[in-house]
Amino acid sequence: MVGLTPLGLAAAAEALGDDRDMGGHARGAGLNGAPHAMLVNELIITAVTGTTTHGAPPRTDKRQAPPRRALPTGPLPGGIEAWITETPHTITGKFNVIPDAAVRLPELGIPVAFLELDRGTKTDVREVAGKLDNYKRYFDRTVQDGGQERLEVEVRYNAPQPEYGYSARRTVRPPVLFVLDRGTRGSRPRYSPEALEQRLKDLRNATREHWQGWAHEQEGVQYATYHGKIPVLGTTVERLREHGWQGPTWWRFGRAGWHSLTDALNDEPDWDLIAQRRQEREDQEEAEQKRAEKAKQDAELAKLRKVLLAARAHNDALHPCHTCRGPLGGAHDSEDELDENAHPDRLECPACDHQRRTTKGQPLILELPTPRALRRAEKNGPPEDDPWWQVRLLHAQRWPKHTRSDGETPYSMTQIPHGRSMPERR
Repeated sequence: MVGLTPLGLAAAAEALGDDRDMGGHARGAGLNGAPHAMLVNELIITAVTGTTTHGAPPRTDKRQAPPRRALPTGPLPGGIEAWITETPHTITGKFNVIPDAAVRLPELGIPVAFLELDRGTKTDVREVAGKLDNYKRYFDRTVQDGGQERLEVEVRYNAPQPEYGYSARRTVRPPVLFVLDRGTRGSRPRYSPEALEQRLKDLRNATREHWQGWAHEQEGVQYATYHGKIPVLGTTVERLREHGWQGPTWWRFGRAGWHSLTDALNDEPDWDLIAQRRQEREDQEEAEQKRAEKAKQDAELAKLRKVLLAARAHNDALHPCHTCRGPLGGAHDSEDELDENAHPDRLECPACDHQRRTTKGQPLILELPTPRALRRAEKNGPPEDDPWWQVRLLHAQRWPKHTRSDGETPYSMTQIPHGRSMPERR
C-alpha cells in the first residue's frame, strides 16, 4: 500500500537511517518548499518509528540524521507499507477526494483511516469541514464485486464485513483524523494554543451532521450508535509529538476527553458495566421487595396482635377453664390461644377442649344446682366459690333431671369451635 511522495521517501529514509542518495531536488524541496507535505511526512514517520525530532537532544554532527526522541506509546503496527499519501479516491467520474494520507491498521481492528492535516491556511474552518461532504459521498459509493453490490471502500481496502460493519444493516464509515497545526505567518505561529483549541471545537461544530450518532441508555450507562455516520477524530500536531499515535492523543467528536486511537474508535457500549448496573438494580429491587413484604407481614401481625390482646382481656375476665383452671381463652401466647371473644357459656380452654375431643371423652355437663343453692343464689346472688354458676344454670335448663335420667346427653352446647389462633406467635 506504500504510496509516499518523493518528499516523504526522502524524509523517511533520513529518519530511518537510509544512506541511499534520494536526490538533491527531492531533499531540497522537502526541507524548504513544501511545509504541508513535509509535516504530513513527519507525522507518518512519527507513526512508523514511534519517535520524534521534537524535544530530542540537539544534533552535534550536521552530517548525521537529526536525533529522535522515543515516544511513550511506540510506533503503530504495519510500518511504512501501511501508508499512502495524496492518493485519489474516486467519487464519480473525474471527481475525487484526496486524503493527505491513508493508513491501514488491521492489527488494531481499523481496516483504513484517512488523515487530514490543517495548517490554518483556510481562515474559515467550514472550508476544512466541507471535505467531509466528499468523504461521505465516497464512503457511500458502491461497486459490483463478484456479482454483489458492495461499498467501494470495503472492496478497495479489503475490509472484512463482519468485523468493521460495512453493511447495509450497520454501515459505520472509516474514521477521518483531523490534525491541526499552529501554522506560520511569516516567522510567527498563525494560532496560539488557545486559538488552536477553539479552532478544533469550531471544526467539531461544523462537522456535527457527519459524526453525531443516536443516544441510548441502559441501566444509566449512556452510549451512542452511528449507523451511516463517520467517526471524526481531532488532535493537534503538538499532542502527537508529545504522546504519539497510540497515546491519549485523540478527541472523538461527540465524546469528552482525550483517548487512544483504538479507544476513540470503539463504539461498543460498556456491556460489563451495564450488566453490573443491571445486577445492582435487580438486587436493590429484590431487597426493596423483601422489605416491603416484611413490613406488610409486620403490619398484619401487629393487627392480629391487637385483636389477640383485646380478646385476651375479654377472655381473662370470664370464668376459668373448668378442667385446668387456666384462662378460658387458653394459655397466653400459646399456639391455640383464642384470638376472638369466647362465648360466655364455654367451659374449657382450647387445649382441654381439643384433648377431650381427641380422646373422645365424655361430654362435660355440669351438675344440677340443688334447691337450697338456688334459693341462696336468689337471695344473695351467685356463689363466689362457683365461677361456673351461670353455666350450671344453663345446663340445668337445657338438660333437666328427667332428661339426664333417660341418658340423653348430647354433646355439650358449650363445646363450640374456638376461634382462630395467631400464626407464628412471637
